[in-house]
Amino acid sequence: MTTLRALVPVCGGLAVSLAAALACVGLHTPLPWMIGPLLAVAVTRVAGWPVDALPGGRQAAQWIIGTALGLYFSPLVAQRVSGFVWLLVLGALFAIAVGYLCGYFALAALLSLTAAAGLLLTRRKVPNAFVLGALLITIPLTIAGVSTSAMPRVLLNGAQLLLGCALGSRFNRSFLARAPRFVAAVVVTVAVAMGVSVLFALTMARLTGIHPATFILATAPGGIAEMAVTAQILGLGVPMATSFHVTRVILLLACTGPLFALVSAPLPARPDAT
Repeated sequence: MTTLRALVPVCGGLAVSLAAALACVGLHTPLPWMIGPLLAVAVTRVAGWPVDALPGGRQAAQWIIGTALGLYFSPLVAQRVSGFVWLLVLGALFAIAVGYLCGYFALAALLSLTAAAGLLLTRRKVPNAFVLGALLITIPLTIAGVSTSAMPRVLLNGAQLLLGCALGSRFNRSFLARAPRFVAAVVVTVAVAMGVSVLFALTMARLTGIHPATFILATAPGGIAEMAVTAQILGLGVPMATSFHVTRVILLLACTGPLFALVSAPLPARPDAT
C-alpha cells in the first residue's frame, strides 16, 4: 500500500504532462512535448496538487536526447565545427563572464550556486552526466562513419515530456511564498543574461556568417539538454549549439574553482599612512 501511494503523485505528474503536451501539440506551440509538461506540472504543484516527476525521468530523458544529438555529428559536420574551435571557447568564456557579472545582481543566488558547485566538485560529480556520457559515445561513432540507428520520434517526445515534468516539479507553492525576492531577482537576472547573450550572438553572427538564430541558441543561458533539444526541434544547427554548451560546461568546471579562489582571496593589506 505504501508503494502504491508513492506512485500516485508520479502517475498524476505523468498524466498532467501528457495532457498538457497533447494540448500544446493541438495548439501548435513551440516545443509542445517539453513546454506543456513543464508549465502544467509547475502550475499544478504551485496550486497544491499532489503531482511529482518520475524518479530517474530526467536522467532517462537526458540519455535519449544525448544519444539523439550525437547522431548529428557526421564527418562533414565535425569538420565544419572544428573550424570554429576558437569561437566555441570564446562563447564559453563569455557565458561564464555573464554568469559571474549577473551574479552580483542577486548576491544570495551567487552564494548558493558557488556553495553547491563547491560541494559537487569536492565529490567529483560532473553535472549533466547522462548527456555528456551519451555524447561521448555517439559523437565518435558518428564521426567515424559507424552506421547507427536514428532516434525514433516517440522516444524524443517521451524524453521531452519527462524533462519538462522534472523541471516543472521543482516549483511549489511554499517556495514561491517563502522566497519572493529571490524569485524576482532570478527572473531579472535571467532576463539580463538573455539580453546580453542576444547582443553577443548577433555581433558574432555578423562577424562569422553563422545564422543568428543558431548563435543565439548556442549562447543562451541554459542546460545542455534543454538548449540542444530546442535546437533540434527548431532545426537551428544542433551540432553547433551542442558544441557551444558542452564547451561551456567543461570550461565552467575547470574555471569555477580557480575563479572563485581568485575573487574570494583577501586583498593585500595596505601600509598605514605615516
